[in-house]
Amino acid sequence: MLSCGEGGREEEEEEEEEEELHRLKEKLEVALNEPRRNQPSLEDLAQEREGPRAMPDAEESSIKNLKRKNF
Repeated sequence: MLSCGEGGREEEEEEEEEEELHRLKEKLEVALNEPRRNQPSLEDLAQEREGPRAMPDAEESSIKNLKRKNF
């Protein structure tokens, strides 16, 4: 049989373990979400990919416009 002191100590240890578990869960959630915040979105990647492709098209269009104006 447990005395009042031992029961209180066990309860206190259990509360500390619960708090530690809660802190660890929060840390895990932050760690799992952190890479998502740092990853570029698919839209960002598509724009990055299309950027170099769009530049030659824009240059070609500009050249055609200049040629039309000069002739």
